[in-house]
Amino acid sequence: IRSLKLAKSIGHTDPSRGGGSGVYFANLLERLGLAEQLQSKVRYPRSGNSAAEQIAEGEIDFGIAQPMEILANREIELAGVLPRELQDPELFVYSAGILRESEQPDAAKLLIESFSGAAAAVIIRSKGLDPS
Repeated sequence: IRSLKLAKSIGHTDPSRGGGSGVYFANLLERLGLAEQLQSKVRYPRSGNSAAEQIAEGEIDFGIAQPMEILANREIELAGVLPRELQDPELFVYSAGILRESEQPDAAKLLIESFSGAAAAVIIRSKGLDPS
């Protein structure tokens, strides 16, 4: 919270455009009672961009984005993640399925299993996601 209050500018996805992280962060600021106080500092990225690009381009000095967006940009570094008690683990849940009429259901099942294995968990974590 201190970092948000000290920041000159804060970037996050525009919640009116429906991006999950922007909607969540705007609601989090409301819950923390900071939305009104910080509103003048908020800068939304251009359409198709994220706060990670805003940081890399020097448009903002503090950004909220999904870890994988930050880690994918070599010009910036991930300073940290929100504390677990402030996160919504059900916000970003990825799932996979196999089409009933699939011509290769066994191959699809193997692919899903490979995404669920220990080796994949290491890669998933390295991209800033939680494989659990």
